[in-house]
Amino acid sequence: MNGKWKLMVPALLVAALVLPAARSEAGLNPEKAITQYTHDVWQTEQGLPQNTIMSTAQTRDGYIWLGTELGLVRFDGVRFTVFDEGNTPEIKSNIVKALAEDHQGRLWIGTQGGGLTCLQGGKFTSYTTANGLSNDSVLSLFEDREGSLWIGTDGGGLDRLKDGRFTAYTTKAGLANDAVFSITEDRQGSLWVGTHAGLSRLKDGYFTTYTTKDGLKNGYVKSVHEDRQGRLWVASIGGGLSWLDGSRFQTYTMQDGLSSNEVCTLYEDSEGSLWIGTSGGLDRFKSGRFEAYTTKQGLTNDLVWSILEDREGNLWVGTGSGGLNRLQDGKFTTISSQEGLSKDVVLPVYESQDGSLWVGTAGAGLNRIKDGKVTTYTSKNGLSNDFVFSIAGDGDGNLWIGTRNGLDRFKNGKFTAYTKAQGLPNDIVLVTYVDPKGNLWTGGRGGFSRFENGKFTNYSSKDGLSNDFVMSIETDREGSLWVGTGGGGLNRLQDGKLTAYTTKQGLSSDVVMTTHADAEGSLWIGTDNGGLSRFKDGKFTTYRMRQGLLDDTVFRILEDDNGNLWMSSDRGVFRVSKQQLNDFADGKIARINSVAYGTSEGMKSKECNGGYQPAGWKTRDGKLCFPTMKGVSIIDPKLRMATVRLRAGRESRAWRPAPGPECWNPTSS
Repeated sequence: MNGKWKLMVPALLVAALVLPAARSEAGLNPEKAITQYTHDVWQTEQGLPQNTIMSTAQTRDGYIWLGTELGLVRFDGVRFTVFDEGNTPEIKSNIVKALAEDHQGRLWIGTQGGGLTCLQGGKFTSYTTANGLSNDSVLSLFEDREGSLWIGTDGGGLDRLKDGRFTAYTTKAGLANDAVFSITEDRQGSLWVGTHAGLSRLKDGYFTTYTTKDGLKNGYVKSVHEDRQGRLWVASIGGGLSWLDGSRFQTYTMQDGLSSNEVCTLYEDSEGSLWIGTSGGLDRFKSGRFEAYTTKQGLTNDLVWSILEDREGNLWVGTGSGGLNRLQDGKFTTISSQEGLSKDVVLPVYESQDGSLWVGTAGAGLNRIKDGKVTTYTSKNGLSNDFVFSIAGDGDGNLWIGTRNGLDRFKNGKFTAYTKAQGLPNDIVLVTYVDPKGNLWTGGRGGFSRFENGKFTNYSSKDGLSNDFVMSIETDREGSLWVGTGGGGLNRLQDGKLTAYTTKQGLSSDVVMTTHADAEGSLWIGTDNGGLSRFKDGKFTTYRMRQGLLDDTVFRILEDDNGNLWMSSDRGVFRVSKQQLNDFADGKIARINSVAYGTSEGMKSKECNGGYQPAGWKTRDGKLCFPTMKGVSIIDPKLRMATVRLRAGRESRAWRPAPGPECWNPTSS
């Protein structure tokens, strides 16, 4: 967005989880809000045969397998391949309830009414009551540490498959109920079995049963899980989430933050977060706190049947009728209205001396992000106008805010306004800038000004400025002040004299959005529709899309600590090596390479905002912050994520299976 704004909403005072610490693990960062993860969705429109995903599994060849009501589905990240009664005779029912891979790499498939099917080496084999299975409706599967496969059936109790032979355990042997929904093994070797009428523990051949008499709120146990701390978690329909404390159960319900008391599935990820699938959405339990992710936040359906973390740390969520959801920990962390900002449309971003991140919005005031909280200041708090165009701070602790109605000073919680009545050339202040000497400069529709001792000294076309629409101000290492204009190119103020540089002198465009003066003496200039220019030794070099730049309009230029320039645009954020840029200027290479970032990397919108200052900020610890149409997006360039990511439209090498014999003729969607 270039100098425009959209959609105005009232300001709010809110608190939220915001920017997490840098880390390199592959799993979902638990310090992020769930809404800060990248969210992808696949439904029938993308190739699923049906939108109810009852079970999920990942096999060692990298495929994701899905159990639906219209067959078994294999997903390689691009294509869905369906195996059903029509193309795979060994599959006796299209309703796939349970999936599990064993230690030999065999995929076991539990169906409703069609028994148990095994996929090994490209060949399907079926097991039914004719082969010794106690019931042809399979609800759950689990392999224990000894390699036995346990099968929970709907009416036939619990079966164990060992050495090719089935052994059944039913209510006659002490099992609580013959409908078995979940099976797990604890670290002592006990087998825990969730049934329709209570929780049973199988130890040394004997069952012990826990019911409502022992503290369970409901005996309809859908999922059982022992976490890495050794706590046994029990999910039930109507009874919420319980954990076994000795011989009694402690329970969490909706009163404690659960989305619903109907809990369908449990999953602990590699970061130790407990994910809870309910009939009211997806919940995360971490450090004693519940966080919900529902259709209000973007989940496709609030009934969550299955949860799986893949080997790359992505979380896959199968829903009742909303298809397949995937949550990824993107390289960017975005803070938006979902995390507490007063509005999604962010204009300037600035970090103050105390480490607060200040965010200006288009019509919803000023936000301060500090210590995990977002605090909003609006005209109700004394701000002169709720359109905040620019932010800067000085060495005395003053925060200077440019608005649509003048310049505000914010100190000790109080706003003081300066307008045309106090000497500003125009009340629309797009630029505030404090130079290394502590001088405050402002710019906007009436030229630019220096504010000192309560007085404005103004510079305009009358004083030699090439254009009175000022969009950027910055000093270089020699102390010269560079002023970018919206039609008059670039101006340099040196020793009280203004010198203009326009397209006549080699600048790529006369609309200058931003500048960046580097330590080597180059001035980098972001323009509107002219790409990027470098000014060095009195000569301009231009880089456009045809030379490899992502966009010909550059809103902001930030330099990381690794020798890269990061730029924002309407097409997203992109990174270019400064060495490449210099080599191009020296004629050593014919093209440059732009590395693009967008929604796949964690931005909620790739459309950035510019025409305001600063339209991006580098924090003290090296993070880069960019304003967008959907919040402020932040990346740590030092963080090198070694995980192999899978993107829609392209496969990672981890997802390409080794060739092998296949004895089926699958249909591909």
